[in-house]
Amino acid sequence: MVDTLTGSRPNDLLEYERQAPEARWNHPTPEHFLPLLVALGAGTPSVVPHRVHASVTLGVLAMDAYVFA
Repeated sequence: MVDTLTGSRPNDLLEYERQAPEARWNHPTPEHFLPLLVALGAGTPSVVPHRVHASVTLGVLAMDAYVFA
């Protein structure tokens, strides 16, 4: 996720279910994942998202925070 979002292929996120078939285990319904795409689309087009925080809660929940401006 981090490499795709902050790298040169953020559009791959639009096909996350095809790119990562096991994503349904982490995001059983689209509303768990789509807010990330909204933030990405609302960000400044020429600016690459930047991760400002990374942690894991309970060993499984990524609590990353990004800046999209």
